[in-house]
Amino acid sequence: MAKQTVLITGSNSGIGRATAELLAGRGYRVIATMRNLDKGRDLAEAASNNGWALALVPLDVRSDESVREAFRQAGDVDVPVNNAGFEVWGAPDELTVDDLVDQFETNVYGPFRCISAVLPAMRQRGSGVIVNVSSVAGRVAAPLNGAYAAFAGLPRPPQELHRLLPDPDLEVDCEVAQFGVQADVFVIGQHLAQDGQRQHRKEPGREERISATESGPVQKEDSERH
Repeated sequence: MAKQTVLITGSNSGIGRATAELLAGRGYRVIATMRNLDKGRDLAEAASNNGWALALVPLDVRSDESVREAFRQAGDVDVPVNNAGFEVWGAPDELTVDDLVDQFETNVYGPFRCISAVLPAMRQRGSGVIVNVSSVAGRVAAPLNGAYAAFAGLPRPPQELHRLLPDPDLEVDCEVAQFGVQADVFVIGQHLAQDGQRQHRKEPGREERISATESGPVQKEDSERH
């Protein structure tokens, strides 16, 4: 029986990295994607040392072209794992519309781009599982985390998801169950990265604004996820 292929977004650290290692170790063919492949060198080394069927592929979920190219390189994908994302912390008067747009592009449009890229082939094959990694923040928002919480509740599979897809035919969960396609969501709580630290996303060219917490900068936390 051929190995099932799993494509994971945001595989450079955190849940994405752990999922890539776990599934590769269990015999799956893993396509570990991330924006910067340099961040995956140790993962590639681990794959080589352990004989895993794991390949690194560049993917920026904010880019239609990047998503299409990554799925083209991956070939038939049995299980896409929409894990890539980040969170921004700050009071409403310290955030900008650009912060919200950036968050929406990554955490909401990103998974939908990936689903749109993979779902037609799944329907044609009559099989596949779509996994969306969400956050408990979508259920219970913390102070200064309202912007992220607003988006964290969106990437989950039932009725909420298909209404936001770019094509009404691209529906998941019960809407495509007749085609053998399944959708699941994992709601994750706070966790530490491999180095035991919460990760902060720094974007070149962004001015650092002062947070209301302890006069530190508004924080953008990357995993790439939750």
